[in-house]
Amino acid sequence: MATQTLGARGRTVLPVAVPRLNVPDRAFLLGASLILVVLCGLPYLLSAWLGPANLQFEGTFWFMRDFSQYEAAMREGASQSSWLIHDHFSAEPHSAALMYPLYVAAGKFAAFTGLSFASVFAGLEWVGRFAVLGAVYAFAATFVQSRTQRRLAVVLALGTLGLDTLAAIARGALDAVGVQTLASVLPDTINPYLEVSSFGALLSAPHLMLGLALTLLCAPVYLRATRSMRWLPVLGALVMVLSLVHSFNTPVIASVLAIHALLMGRRAWLAAVVAGMAAAPMALYSLLLYQTDPFWAGTYNAQNLMPSPAPWMLPLDFGLVLLAAPLAWPIVRAWPRERRILIAVWIAAGLAWMYAPVPYQRRFAFGIQPASDCK
Repeated sequence: MATQTLGARGRTVLPVAVPRLNVPDRAFLLGASLILVVLCGLPYLLSAWLGPANLQFEGTFWFMRDFSQYEAAMREGASQSSWLIHDHFSAEPHSAALMYPLYVAAGKFAAFTGLSFASVFAGLEWVGRFAVLGAVYAFAATFVQSRTQRRLAVVLALGTLGLDTLAAIARGALDAVGVQTLASVLPDTINPYLEVSSFGALLSAPHLMLGLALTLLCAPVYLRATRSMRWLPVLGALVMVLSLVHSFNTPVIASVLAIHALLMGRRAWLAAVVAGMAAAPMALYSLLLYQTDPFWAGTYNAQNLMPSPAPWMLPLDFGLVLLAAPLAWPIVRAWPRERRILIAVWIAAGLAWMYAPVPYQRRFAFGIQPASDCK
């Protein structure tokens, strides 16, 4: 663990750097990695054991119907030198656009190495899973100094679901005993969306896992960049790659860092400007594409309906991590001011972005659950 220092006014200031991994930390991450392999590998084993002999796995376990789009991007990327692709699920004429660059790159890699698309996609899945684990740990270590609390935050971020399941079971029980009035207050469905459950991301598409990992890594790198200019290129590269991998998260993280910088003063301004400039090219391209091209606007704007849950449903969707977050205030108030403000802005801005007046508002919520866990 890095040592503490005294600030200009004599107050204890915790270092920005993530604590170095000592033997207990490495042992914890190794154990967590083994558990991750078991949990994420279990569906493969069960399908091989219980499924038909000719069963062939193609896609993802979470929102598996989207895989066809990713594979189409890989195939087109492999067959041409361009990075622009078409929508192969529409007969309507349209111009090529910069979409799914991660899968276009994966297709080019498959063509170069001779590997199958399925093998490359599966490799990306496992890279994404370990990236999420490492990023959640780095994010937790940035805010939580106690080793026990840090490990608890990692476990909560990756292992907890909301209370929707319990609420749905309770509703069924109340219906069975004839208490329909009380049962109608509870939800009759379970929210399967990854934005409120980081565990679900581990079984989803690689770009969602990598997008979550990159988003979380922006916090420790940004805090370092506010104190050392040598971290500015790293922050810019992180945000730029995030904008290519998961563009929905880019405006969220850029706004979080901008608000934090305004509250912290000049020392943080340059880091926030670098992040904003790195996010700008892809954000402007997407905005221009969806505003000027009728085909892509209809495909990924008007038809891309992803509403957020009603605000009063958030305690059920996020579960214990959101309900218990306010109880952590006695601990959070002892944090250095810059981290205390960053975690508060992270959660508040993320929740606000969830209700942006766009059809795909739910996409802006990645990263809220791990922040609530650390708080």
